[in-house]
Amino acid sequence: MVRKSVSFLFVTVMVFTTILGAHAGDIDCSQEVDSCLPQVDPCRCDLATTLTVNGPETLVDGSTYVASGGRPNYHYEISSGVIDSETGEVSGVDQCIDVATVTAVDACFQEATLSVQVNDISPFDAGYVGNNCFGAVGGVSPYYGEFSCGEANGLCITSFEGCCGRESMRIYDSCGNKITYHNSFGTWSTIFSGCADPSEPTTTNCFPDPPYTGCDWTYTGSDSRFIVTDWVPVGSNCSKYKVIQTVSCQ
Repeated sequence: MVRKSVSFLFVTVMVFTTILGAHAGDIDCSQEVDSCLPQVDPCRCDLATTLTVNGPETLVDGSTYVASGGRPNYHYEISSGVIDSETGEVSGVDQCIDVATVTAVDACFQEATLSVQVNDISPFDAGYVGNNCFGAVGGVSPYYGEFSCGEANGLCITSFEGCCGRESMRIYDSCGNKITYHNSFGTWSTIFSGCADPSEPTTTNCFPDPPYTGCDWTYTGSDSRFIVTDWVPVGSNCSKYKVIQTVSCQ
């Protein structure tokens, strides 16, 4: 009887030691605990330290981010580009963003984030520089232009053939940012001017020609050969003064 008791005690100690060893790191904390077993916390998440993630402040291809604290194993994510979920190495950095967020998640589902600089992108701007050409700065080069009529080469208009009415030059950077400039071609004529509602009396306080004396100007819409413009008269009986113009081209 004594020998049996000693053997049972030895087996019990071995099992308990095995469980303790598992707590030391042999258990995959990311796996669900068998519902048939007593529900325990194999990772001791209640004792886990705070999770952090560290790495280069400026993100480039090949940058690697490393988590610490919490409970391994760690999983990595990034808001833009591609990151190896196990090693934290980044590839495919997007040239069109200026800031990205790296996130690490541990086995206890703690999350740690790190904001990193990607590209130093200044605001995109463009303007006319003369000789039917435009210039652009900021954003991400190279730049290109699209002309609604005629032809364009780069940021220069090379032909005005077919241009009539209100045409536009759209200037883009490589990330799709756009600035649009308009120009009018042909002879414009006014086919209506007066109160927007014909039942309202006309007003002399607002004139549909420059300098638009007494008007708060609001552009309401057009296509390339037909323009409707509303002005809000100041101190008059008109709710809006409407001008409708059309164009003719040779």
